[in-house]
Amino acid sequence: MGLSDTVASREIFKGQLAESWEFPEPGTHVIHLRKGIHWQNLPPANGREFTADDVVFHYHRIYAMGGAILNPALSASESVPAI
Repeated sequence: MGLSDTVASREIFKGQLAESWEFPEPGTHVIHLRKGIHWQNLPPANGREFTADDVVFHYHRIYAMGGAILNPALSASESVPAI
């Protein structure tokens, strides 16, 4: 499960953890998360709700692993704040 999933037959995105997203300007991604999504009830998350901080962690991890090379759109982002 990810923030979104590509529906292969129509080449569109369908939100899984994100109910919608927008790109108001280059390098700015606004992701609206679904409410009521919880991690599995195992350490370290212990069933807590999925939050914007989890998305920030994910993006930072992608950057640390050189993910901007895999997705050039990410290289335009200078920071990833949780709002």
